[in-house]
Amino acid sequence: MEELIRKYERRVNEASTQIIALKSEVFCSQQDLDSLLSEKCLLDTENERLGPDARQIQFQMENEIHNSASKIEEQQKILKEKEDTIKKFAEETKAVRHHLLDSSNHRPLDSPKYRATGIPPGLLLNL
Repeated sequence: MEELIRKYERRVNEASTQIIALKSEVFCSQQDLDSLLSEKCLLDTENERLGPDARQIQFQMENEIHNSASKIEEQQKILKEKEDTIKKFAEETKAVRHHLLDSSNHRPLDSPKYRATGIPPGLLLNL
């Protein structure tokens, strides 16, 4: 009987020790949970505070993209106009050159009319 009482007391002591260890573990886990909940609350608050800022930044970025696209479109228009002008001048220059070459076949380059321009005859042919 004494043997049974000692076994019983030993098991009660072991169970008590395990209960104390488990209570300590639960307490630590509860502290960790409280800490994580507190951190979550801070992050939620920060997220709410930054939410409008993030939306504002996104709105600004979208505006900048739109403005840049408009500027690019405008610059492409200007570039096209300048290219067209250059083509037109090239065609006019070509037409003038052909006209001068055709008229030089009928008039000598050392005639008084050509000398009055001050342009050397060789240069007239290179136009």
